[in-house]
Amino acid sequence: MSIILKALRKAEGRKPPQGQGVFISRPRRPAWGLLAALVATLVLVVALLFYLLGPQAKRQEAPPPQEATPVAPKQGLSVDTGGIEALLRAGQYSQAEALARKALQRTPGAELYNLLGLALKGQGRLKEATEAYQRALALDASFPEAANNLAVALEAQGRRKEAEEFYQEALRLNPSYPEAHLNYALLLEATGRTAQAMEHYRTFLSLSDDEELKALVRARLRYLR
Repeated sequence: MSIILKALRKAEGRKPPQGQGVFISRPRRPAWGLLAALVATLVLVVALLFYLLGPQAKRQEAPPPQEATPVAPKQGLSVDTGGIEALLRAGQYSQAEALARKALQRTPGAELYNLLGLALKGQGRLKEATEAYQRALALDASFPEAANNLAVALEAQGRRKEAEEFYQEALRLNPSYPEAHLNYALLLEATGRTAQAMEHYRTFLSLSDDEELKALVRARLRYLR
């Protein structure tokens, strides 16, 4: 027997070493159970989302029908003159103008035109304010506040002669009108008539309750003496 043949037979009789047996790879079976569980979970999640976001949820969230509640106007916004005056005191001139115009569409009146004039003057629209005061006086010629306000607007436009006439008219209509005395005194002083101005300043002090203005007028009188 050749050496080669003996070697082959010897190799055939040899057992494989312990732990080094031949490993035969087998194809893995798909995890059908796990896949089925994942699919079921996905279906459940989709169904839950549809329930939460679908029409049924929207119906539950919608409030039941109820009577419409009128929207309350903003504070100070009303159709009466008090509301306009409050806006003027607050310096909200454009809102006061809008409210005055709205009220005038329903009930034109001298008082509303006077307030409209104040709102326009507050915005620096002196010519429009002058027209509003004139309309107020056209509706009520015995309206001293409108005459005084018209004089102020005219004076601000450099129309002093006309302004003086309306200050005098306001004082003729109401000799105890403190603001008209003060405004007229300022015009008199500006035109060099100091003695007359001081007379009206003193009359203002005797009539007015505005302590702040009275303090300023007293200081002015001390300066003029």
